[in-house]
Amino acid sequence: MRGVRLASFGEGDPHSRLEVRDDLLVPPLNPSTNDVLVRVEATSVNPIDLAMRKGYARKILFRARAKESPMTLGFDCVGTVVQTGKSAWSFKVGDRVWGSTSLFRDGCNAEYVLVEEPALAQAPANLTSVKAAALPTAAVAAWKALVESGQLGPVGSPSPLNPSATTDRQRVFINGDSDGVGVIALQLLKHYGHHASAVCSAPNVPKFTQLIDAGGGEVIDHTREPDWAARLAGEGKEYDVLLDTVGTDEAEAQCVKLLKRGGKYLSLRPLVLDLIHEHGPFMGAMKGWWSIVKKQVEMKKEKDVLVNYVTCGPDGKVRRLVEEGVIRPDVDRVFDDLAQLPEAHALLERGEARGKVVIKVQDPLTAAAAAH
Repeated sequence: MRGVRLASFGEGDPHSRLEVRDDLLVPPLNPSTNDVLVRVEATSVNPIDLAMRKGYARKILFRARAKESPMTLGFDCVGTVVQTGKSAWSFKVGDRVWGSTSLFRDGCNAEYVLVEEPALAQAPANLTSVKAAALPTAAVAAWKALVESGQLGPVGSPSPLNPSATTDRQRVFINGDSDGVGVIALQLLKHYGHHASAVCSAPNVPKFTQLIDAGGGEVIDHTREPDWAARLAGEGKEYDVLLDTVGTDEAEAQCVKLLKRGGKYLSLRPLVLDLIHEHGPFMGAMKGWWSIVKKQVEMKKEKDVLVNYVTCGPDGKVRRLVEEGVIRPDVDRVFDDLAQLPEAHALLERGEARGKVVIKVQDPLTAAAAAH
């Protein structure tokens, strides 16, 4: 099969690290497992792909895979089921699926990928594979953060925490436009009727403004106003929920200042993985979980703030929101060939992408005909 392998970790031109191969083996499926073999039709590039190419999570990858490289990157995929293990009961051959692959396995920058059943869901029926490939990580992250962790439902509907009460309109702040999560979060907040404000980079200001104008919120360009958090705090502006997609210590400190007492701080930062990268699997995991508990206790004591570091996985409710038109893909650029993956990495690295970058892997009809 065809695929793109990460030949070695390091900085520099992606073309020097990513190698296009036509002689890769289709990953063998163990019939006794819950694995699903998927023929990949489209994939998208996420910031973690770029980070891993440079060596992020290298220590844990070495332990988990018993090797560092070569390996195949890629997390978001859309495709068709071609084979299932005996314990994979949710899908059958021919099903169209989407999902995110595991950090500990080869990814979906190839014509076929082996995915554990829980990491997949039925793909939205209303989207092409190219459009759908822009959503798995970003859409699930936004939904799980705001709805599951933030407990935000439609205004006036039964409260997720107390069904006998109704959901009040909340003031929500989105920090950052990382990987399309910010746009999807604003789509959800607009649909549910909550007040939203956000900070993002200059190219995304018009897009963000269009999504929150009706709610009377504010969009801030952090390149023009680097001290935005201090200004908002000085004006006495406070929020019930804050979703931080930036995930740095500085961003966290800025965000917490803007929360009301009793508010919720939701972070997409992979804190445990960050510390594993820095300290190794055992010590990093220990430090990571301790850091989370410490932050939760300190913020609860200081400001009665609930802290949640959001983890993601597939969810059928997200698919329904996509099919209803609530969540819409934000695609900036489509590359027509897997061999262009290094160019896609370079585009993101230069900061030129204004939405998701998607790679076509196989045409569904052509691939199906070739399989027969």
